[in-house]
Amino acid sequence: MPSSPAPSPVVVLSDDESGDDGAASGSPSRSAAKRIASTLTTQAAVDALCKNHDVPRGFAARPAGELRACSAPPRGSVCVYAHMLETGVRFPLHPFFCDALNHFGLAPGQLSINGWRVLVGFVAICHEAGVPPSMVLFRHFFKLYNRNDWYYFRCRAFAGVLFTGTSYSQSEREWKGAFFFLTSPESWRCPVRWGEPPYKSSAAGPALTSHQKQSAEKLLAVHGTARDLRAYLRQTDLAAALSADLAGAPPPPQPSPRSTVAKGVDPPVGDMTDKMPVEKTAAPAARTEQVKSEAHGDTLPMSGKKRRREEGTATNGHHCAAPE
Repeated sequence: MPSSPAPSPVVVLSDDESGDDGAASGSPSRSAAKRIASTLTTQAAVDALCKNHDVPRGFAARPAGELRACSAPPRGSVCVYAHMLETGVRFPLHPFFCDALNHFGLAPGQLSINGWRVLVGFVAICHEAGVPPSMVLFRHFFKLYNRNDWYYFRCRAFAGVLFTGTSYSQSEREWKGAFFFLTSPESWRCPVRWGEPPYKSSAAGPALTSHQKQSAEKLLAVHGTARDLRAYLRQTDLAAALSADLAGAPPPPQPSPRSTVAKGVDPPVGDMTDKMPVEKTAAPAARTEQVKSEAHGDTLPMSGKKRRREEGTATNGHHCAAPE
């Protein structure tokens, strides 16, 4: 039986030209990604790119060489495109970016330039509106699509349009070749290998609670009308938006000078645990509840027991003053 002819080269003109009606179904051929070699061929070119976009020194960058963007990455690495850095993505990745990649089962290199612009713009507008970025709100406004091995987002018209202008310009058609591999000093909190297309159910719009509906209205009311995405990213303070974690997770702790912090415990927590006497850390559960009650400002009976509890609290390094 004669073999099928090799597919012709693919040139992506615009994400908005796709005829897909949702997330792609079936296994991806990745024929386009396998044909494209990296244009960043030297270590000097990769280092200059990382320096220009403030990639921390703890991250090690290397040219792709013979590897393709969809290849299994070197140990501890992910595929990174120059366009990711140009749209405002910084490392370590913002917690919301990791949430999005984990939800859709995608590695960072599987998102197109449109995909990263939308993620960055969404975090920025959430910061501007004072709304924590969440996957529920994001999926309310955007839907995932696939075109030629890469994924992108489209607005859901019924939800209201936050951004316009997501199609590629003439100068952006060659972004697929500008990739390299970046090694993190810590484990990546997102997929590192290119995954299979997500199920159709992952693209379904979520049902919002009344509180989430109010948050969605706040996002739409920030500018009163849809903003051009590229212009918005140029004009907004991305550094402030991406450094603030409104999702509730604290920023990564700074390395502690202490070398005795227990494995799996954040340095601040380890330091506090080291300072606590042994008898305090082994307190019964009932006493723990009393300390929690005191921390919430509850009034305790005036007795010798209260005095002893106050003395214990004053020496265990966890002062919790009741609100005035």
